[in-house]
Amino acid sequence: MSSDPYLSGNNPICRVGIAGCGRIAEHHVKFLANSKNITIAGLADPNTDQAKRLGERYGIRNIFSSADELMQSGDIDVLHILTPPKHHFALASRAIEKGIHCLIEKPLALSFEETKKLYGLAEEKRIKICPNFIHLFNPLVQQAKETIQKNDLGSLLHAESYLSISLDDPELREATGLHWSYELPLGVMQNNITHPLYLLLEDITVYPRQFGSLPQKMTDHLDILLKGSKANGKITITVAPGYENYYLKLFFDRGIVLIDFITQTFLIEKRNGLPRTINRVLVNYGKARQLMGKTAKNIINFLRKKLFPYQGLKYLIDSFYLWIGGHGDPPVSKELALDVSFAEDEIAKQAGRVHFQNIAKPSSQKITKKEKVLVTGGTGYLGSEIIRQLVAAGYPVRAYVRRTSHTDLIESEGVELFYGDIRQAELLKEASSGMDIIIHLAAALKGSQPFMINCCVEGTKNIADAATRNGIRQVVYVSSFSVYDYYHLKDGAVLDEESPLEPEGEQRGIYSWAKRQAEDIALSQLSANGPDWTVLRPSMLFGNGHELTSLIGPKIGSTVLSFGR
Repeated sequence: MSSDPYLSGNNPICRVGIAGCGRIAEHHVKFLANSKNITIAGLADPNTDQAKRLGERYGIRNIFSSADELMQSGDIDVLHILTPPKHHFALASRAIEKGIHCLIEKPLALSFEETKKLYGLAEEKRIKICPNFIHLFNPLVQQAKETIQKNDLGSLLHAESYLSISLDDPELREATGLHWSYELPLGVMQNNITHPLYLLLEDITVYPRQFGSLPQKMTDHLDILLKGSKANGKITITVAPGYENYYLKLFFDRGIVLIDFITQTFLIEKRNGLPRTINRVLVNYGKARQLMGKTAKNIINFLRKKLFPYQGLKYLIDSFYLWIGGHGDPPVSKELALDVSFAEDEIAKQAGRVHFQNIAKPSSQKITKKEKVLVTGGTGYLGSEIIRQLVAAGYPVRAYVRRTSHTDLIESEGVELFYGDIRQAELLKEASSGMDIIIHLAAALKGSQPFMINCCVEGTKNIADAATRNGIRQVVYVSSFSVYDYYHLKDGAVLDEESPLEPEGEQRGIYSWAKRQAEDIALSQLSANGPDWTVLRPSMLFGNGHELTSLIGPKIGSTVLSFGR
């Protein structure tokens, strides 16, 4: 392959547009920017600030708020469609009508019918389209194919793939409202199911399970059985473990191949005819030797910058532009793309419940008090206990919860549920309408700096605005002990509400900084005309299964070791 695959003959400069500037976009731009025969004509995203940040890193000045504006701005030869999948079909259709080739992130479309229409339209207009099936081009897969052929492992009998997805991914956890992947036809798992499908694909039977990783008894684990003409297969996709794992295992009549996409290694176990007792030693030794060799090679390639994220994407892009230039075959065949789309439809039909039912639930409490209380952050450790005590005291309670929250515990108390995000000001105003008291607990305990700060600072500001607009009588804001400037305290000093607050919260950590900034907003309300505010600054909270000793440090016998917390 040429060092610059876009330089094919006397082809003119190729003008490329990028629609969607999320996390994957930087990898597309990075690989395209290295070509002398490519110019990135513009970036399009409704979040123009995000597009501008990406453009600044790569010297791209043309920023648009929509893909249509980008396509109308001038001659675009190729459009990389990297938007949420619900826009793929419409965007690709309009691009094809304008004579623009398309590289489309997976899933290519949301249904088999849409995929068929795209290919039909592309053939009619003589336009080339390609889905982003990057693992077909992963160097690890290519190396494994070559090794399988060299070792003559015989016929494939069975194939299986296991893919676990972490719901703790910042893109999912930090989304305002509900991340778009939860709304796909197959729910959050569809954003990743495409990968194992194009590696293993035949007749399909699906066995859904619920292990509790997702709320509302939603499917969080799928075992998919595939019946082929020559071999059978199995795909497991799950969000239940809480960590990422991804492998492909191939069983041949003369050996086994294991491809691990996380560690970027593959192992071959070939039948040697020796007795089982001897192989108990030799096979493990052989696996260890292979792993050590491939790990050392990965380290060398990393140091030489030959091992980098999304290598498969780079090689797919190379192949795509060679194809556009009249060299080679389609990187991904139409037949495979259609088969994958059909399989996604079939799996979705058998997957059980994969979507949230975020419908506001009315209260079923026994009420003895008149004051209505809104609680934010009510599904947390402290929030659920406060709700329990409020319900026991007879207060009517409305809980303001995120759509992805596990609400079983507070639902059992009979409280009213209102779904929203603390960063969604209008929803918060709606939720607090008719309330007398707000207890504000919602805050991000981990995540990126913008996410944690926005949840604390913007969230507290939204609470203040909603309380003022709706005539709330009392706001109780639960701050943190970390806002105090206890670093400069003298031994024996006592902290009280008059003690100085931390002047340099950003040096103490993101959480302390976020809480310190939110504290300023809360304190400013104490002297404002409007609701009465009470600010609480708890330190360590324990009880109901959380023992104080476990928060301080590990316990060995009757001794607790504290390492400075």
